[in-house]
Amino acid sequence: MDFNFSHTSAYLLSTETGTDQYKKFAIDPNITDYKVLLGLLRKCFDINCDFSVCYLAIDEFGEQFYLPLQSDWDLDASIVTSSDSTLRLKITLKPKVSDLQDWDIIIPSSVQSISRRRKSQNDTKMI
Repeated sequence: MDFNFSHTSAYLLSTETGTDQYKKFAIDPNITDYKVLLGLLRKCFDINCDFSVCYLAIDEFGEQFYLPLQSDWDLDASIVTSSDSTLRLKITLKPKVSDLQDWDIIIPSSVQSISRRRKSQNDTKMI
């Protein structure tokens, strides 16, 4: 039996509490896709908001930098290029946006009632 697991080390940058959280786990690259990885990270860190994920990459000169992980293709690239067979992830929480009160939500029934009012106003103007 040949098991292909990728060791994963992830840390969550928490701006709210000021403390970082670190977790280590393993994933099977053959069955873990991008959405599954996001679900694992949500559960590991108990995340209830939007977040972004980056992976540590190393260029040909040995310089380390983080690249965004946004798709299955990015996940495959991160696993293939990970050094010493450990995938290193950085999770950043996105701030919650609470200023959406200025927006009006229009549902189909609202649109129909507006068009009926306009039609009746146009009919009365023609008479």
